[in-house]
Amino acid sequence: MAQATFPDDVLPPEGTYDSREALLAAINKWAAPRGYAFITGRSSRSTSGRQIITYACDRWCRPPSLSKDRQHSKRELCEGQSTIHAFANQLDKEGFWNRMRLDSEDRITAVLFAHPESLAHLQASPDLLFLDCTYKTNKYGMPLLDMIGVDACQRSFCIAFAFLSGETEQDYLWALDRLRSLYGLCHIRLPSVILTDRDKACMNAAEICFPSSISLLCLWHANKAVLRHCQPTFVRHQQGSEAYQQGLADWNEIFNHWHSIMKSPDEKAFDQRVQEIERRYLPKYIEEVGYIKANWLDPYKERLVRAWVDQHPHFGNVVTSRVEGIHGLLKSHLKKSTLDLFEAWRATKHALLNQLAELQSNQASQQMRIPIELSGSLYSAIRGWVSHEALRKVEEQRKLLLKEHLPICTGAFSRSHGLPCAHTLKALQEQNQPLRLEHFHTHWHLNRHGVHRLLLEPRHRPDRIAAGSNMPSTIRGAFEATSTVGAGKTIADDIFISIILARRRSSKTNAFRIIRAGRCLDWKQMGKRCDTPSGSRDWTKEEIIAYLDWSKAEDGRVEAQVAAEMERSPFSSRRGMHDIWEAAAVDSEAQQAIHSGR
Repeated sequence: MAQATFPDDVLPPEGTYDSREALLAAINKWAAPRGYAFITGRSSRSTSGRQIITYACDRWCRPPSLSKDRQHSKRELCEGQSTIHAFANQLDKEGFWNRMRLDSEDRITAVLFAHPESLAHLQASPDLLFLDCTYKTNKYGMPLLDMIGVDACQRSFCIAFAFLSGETEQDYLWALDRLRSLYGLCHIRLPSVILTDRDKACMNAAEICFPSSISLLCLWHANKAVLRHCQPTFVRHQQGSEAYQQGLADWNEIFNHWHSIMKSPDEKAFDQRVQEIERRYLPKYIEEVGYIKANWLDPYKERLVRAWVDQHPHFGNVVTSRVEGIHGLLKSHLKKSTLDLFEAWRATKHALLNQLAELQSNQASQQMRIPIELSGSLYSAIRGWVSHEALRKVEEQRKLLLKEHLPICTGAFSRSHGLPCAHTLKALQEQNQPLRLEHFHTHWHLNRHGVHRLLLEPRHRPDRIAAGSNMPSTIRGAFEATSTVGAGKTIADDIFISIILARRRSSKTNAFRIIRAGRCLDWKQMGKRCDTPSGSRDWTKEEIIAYLDWSKAEDGRVEAQVAAEMERSPFSSRRGMHDIWEAAAVDSEAQQAIHSGR
């Protein structure tokens, strides 16, 4: 960028004047044609006694200051009141649902507030509730309790916030009791699952205020606690690199056992894995194993281990990491920890409004757009009504049907995620039926107006006149059927069998690429299933390989034809659609003749 230059006459010409008045008159005479004037500005006196007088433009002003603008805006919002009174008034004025707790001196000790648009999201997705506190958000040192929900698109949204005087059980009881009253006033059903870290005050308050909800613990916090408490024992007193590496290997082994216990699919597997860790690491690591059992497994196994956790609808949410993300979002808007409650609320409001706008935009996008991998007929009746995240999880279940052996159905996936499992999808595919909205928990339903109804295409109405006519049919389907019957016997089966035998003798059989196979099925090149005279079945591995080999050979043949044509006439003009279709028809007839043995 070029540096800005000033004209030569940007300042009055230098000169000698008899008096200050003559100087001021001369420079104003010079400035008048230029549209401004000089005034006497700030004057000062040097140490030698010489007086220095500064003349400034009459349009001079200080540059704008963001901090002063914020202070001016804050004064206007306060309307002459204190910031705490302005805080209370603005909550009511802007429609925030709020409650305050005062002590005997009318001093605020806690305040809870919720945006009206957050309540609309809560009404649509009330099943999950995350609770966690963040700190250093205000100059009073009051912790900020975040109450977070999850929508159908697996996006976090802020239900409410509460500035508390502390983190005692009474503080949490006050906040969660007001939150429960909010559910009742808005006629919102209570959450089915509440997720917290191991804050006993918060856990006890949640059980008292929401007795019908299932309380789960954050698995990430449990992993970090075990890591922090147990790992130093394995590496602290190890001398030498080999001893240190051996201690680290022992720790990784016991930590993997901890993870396997957390993933126990049933109570029997849980007991076996606990006995295994006791057998292998007692009495050498009695303190570490005792810590794991006494602090986590014995009191909280129903809140951590998959065998118990998957009995409840948590929809895949077993950690509170999304709450940590909300903490980071708020801190990015707060910027400092010396704000009063009014300023902290204003910054929180801006973060909240941005989040709500993004949530609405994301839901609108998912209502209108469908990813290509979810465009099959299985999802035809629920497009635009169920979130993409739910459909992708169902698609993962559908891909399990491609495996040779499907595990026995335990119902854990449907109970924990509220989605149809692979066994349900198998039954639907055998009946050639699509998924319906009833197969999905309401947690996964998108927010849209109207009532969902299953609508199918109309049945084909037969033409009675054509049925009783003796004239030859002009319907394209009848013509194609006649042509098919008149064609000679093909040798496609012989070609197919030869490819299968060649593949079985080849050493490249193990190089089968499941990604390419999935693509040729998803793109409907082969069709989802193989239709035979005896019924519908899955494609075999050999059939998929044969199709991929044929597709590759066909691509190479077409490319060779194009290269030969370009070599014959490299300067040919662009062909029209008629030429392209005519060439394709000739090529198709030639290929049919080859495969028919003619």
